[in-house]
Amino acid sequence: MKTTNLFPFTLNLGLSLATCPFVLGCLILQSLTQNAVEFGQISEEILRGIRLPVLKFTENSIEVDEMINY
Repeated sequence: MKTTNLFPFTLNLGLSLATCPFVLGCLILQSLTQNAVEFGQISEEILRGIRLPVLKFTENSIEVDEMINY
């Protein structure tokens, strides 16, 4: 009576089943990283100094700042 060894078959099947989630995880991670970089660039564009209002300083406010710095 000949016995068959199922170990190579189960090993190949296991590797085949594990490959798909691994590749999908890598693709999702790449997509999330790209989205985070784009979000950072967009927020940086929104918060640029060019778009901030110009603050008007008076002589009194400059004197107060000088007293605080001492």
